[in-house]
Amino acid sequence: MKNPLLPLSAFFMLLLGHGFATGISSCNLSITSPGTYALTGNISADSMHSCLYIKASDVTIDCRGHWILGNDQDCTPAGRQCAGIWSVAQRTKITNCYIRKFQIGIGLGDYTTRDDSSSNYTSIDNVSIWFNTVEAGLGEGIGIMNSKNVNITNSYINGTESNLGDAIYFDGGKGTTGNFIIENNTILSDEFAISFYHYPGSGLRTQNISIKNNYIRGVRNGAGTGAVTYTGISESNYNDNVTINGNVFDQGGIEDTYGLQINPGSTGSAVTNNTFIGPRMVSNGAWDTVFSLDCILQMALAYVLQLFGAA
Repeated sequence: MKNPLLPLSAFFMLLLGHGFATGISSCNLSITSPGTYALTGNISADSMHSCLYIKASDVTIDCRGHWILGNDQDCTPAGRQCAGIWSVAQRTKITNCYIRKFQIGIGLGDYTTRDDSSSNYTSIDNVSIWFNTVEAGLGEGIGIMNSKNVNITNSYINGTESNLGDAIYFDGGKGTTGNFIIENNTILSDEFAISFYHYPGSGLRTQNISIKNNYIRGVRNGAGTGAVTYTGISESNYNDNVTINGNVFDQGGIEDTYGLQINPGSTGSAVTNNTFIGPRMVSNGAWDTVFSLDCILQMALAYVLQLFGAA
């Protein structure tokens, strides 16, 4: 005789596999309890605040392919608290989202205190971020302050539309940061596609960064003139142990762009098996950066072509 409990147990296992989620049907929500939260449809912000503000640890936001739409306005102060999703908590997971028209698409960490109590063990996967509003050079697709153990994977990130802004911006603040994984993304920006910064005078450094298998393109959209440099990746003076492998750097034919910029004071960078499309591939100011042979040959060929072009 068949066990009648088997179909029932299979049903409950199916429910557990999908997970029980609290529905989200509108913006202006502060999440103060752990758990999984899922959008029930597209939602829109009706004020100059973050749509979803995560204060509790162990929160998963699953947009289930729905949109989070901003109102395309600047926010105050300095736009730092206006994001599609903002987390100041530990172990946040954000997945399957489309986010558009915010000052910052996704914000992690506390921009107000800049202290060492910000997001940790955060995962951003299969997220698309479009065209964020800019004020005073802000407008990141993903803005990360003083956070550790952040994974950004399988996502499409377009920093801004027709203004300066970074697609992914890491700010070390006044705390110790590191253990970042950025893999299998499409990353576009008007200025820096990926930018690392540390609070001046802190004496702290960002360590252990892996940037692999991304398509990275500098996009101008008519923004910026003069000495502005548009860079695929900009390493600050305070980075250690950076692996840059298997990426495509497409400068889009822009003459004043570098695919990769490594500043003096950054240590332990390894640049391997990348493809550079454009005349200015790398600006390297660090003495110990290791380049693979294929990267060296690409840079040498670009230099020769520039010489012949100049002639």
